[in-house]
Amino acid sequence: MAGQLEASEEAIRKFTENCRQRHSDLQASITALNAKSDATTATWSGAARGAFDTLMDNYFAQAKKLNDQLDQTSDKLAHAGTKFADQDQQFAQQVAAQASSLDLP
Repeated sequence: MAGQLEASEEAIRKFTENCRQRHSDLQASITALNAKSDATTATWSGAARGAFDTLMDNYFAQAKKLNDQLDQTSDKLAHAGTKFADQDQQFAQQVAAQASSLDLP
């Protein structure tokens, strides 16, 4: 069925791992781009270099901020997955307790 939401401990764990991997990949890309930027401007001088460095510094600050948010979201997802599993187990125990009290003579 289209649009069906699946929430399971395993699905949340996999999604969290995916987010963490993307965070790691983005961090590596940001670091590589920073190195290439430095190599590109190593021989530059004057106002053009200053303007480019300012632009790239702003870009890297924003990229880091965004990637840090992704990392924080991963942490929150991991916490939510744990809470989901705990609640699911608790509800199962409550249902089992109620079901056992329904035994008829």
